[in-house]
Formats: sequence, structure tokens, C-alpha cells
Amino acid sequence: MSKVSDAELEIMKIVWQHDGPISSVKILELLPSEIGWNKSTTLTLITRLADKGALKITHKIRKAHCYVANVSKEEFTREETRTFLDKLHGGKVKNLVASLFESNDLTKGEIEELRSLFERDGNK
Repeated sequence: MSKVSDAELEIMKIVWQHDGPISSVKILELLPSEIGWNKSTTLTLITRLADKGALKITHKIRKAHCYVANVSKEEFTREETRTFLDKLHGGKVKNLVASLFESNDLTKGEIEELRSLFERDGNK
């Protein structure tokens, strides 16, 4: 799948939250009003997502196409995380965690949660 822009990601979030196919009309209804896109902009973004292979047209209701995600939110998140790690941290999770820790961006509670995750995964 081609790179998804931040604007396109807003559309994907709506599709991921919806169970089953969702029409372009419903996507327009569910977009937060503060985004402020007009109908044409939104439909262009939906078309781009379909062209990139992120969305698949399932059927048509009247003049509106219905879509499903071709990639799950989890798959997308994994790929975006991998890209981020590769780009900024040499592909190393350790470098990311060290960066967060050294910049004091982690609370004590978050550090404990991470410690528990590492201990749990260390037993696999």
C-alpha cells in the first residue's frame, strides 16, 4: 500500500471504526465538523485511498460507493511504527525507548508498564 497522508488517515479511522462496508455518504456524515472539508475534498481523499489500495469498493447504493479497509488498523499501525523506527531510530526499539526515557517523556507509571511488558515478553 502506498503512503497514506494525515488527511487520508482521518478517513481510514472512520472506516476502521465502522463494522462492515461504509458508504461515502456515511463517511461524510461521520467526519468531525472541525476538520472543515467540503464534500469534494472528502470524496477526492476517498478516491485516492481506493487508488492506493487502502480502501476497496464493495458495492454501490444509489450513487454512493461503499468501502471496506484493505488493511487493518493493526497492520497499518505496525507498518507505520516500523517506518518511524527505521527513519528515526535505526530500526531499534531500544533507541526509541531510550530517547523517550532520556527526554523525561515517560511517567513512572508508564515505565512500570513497560517493565511489566518486557518481563512478560522475556518469558516467551
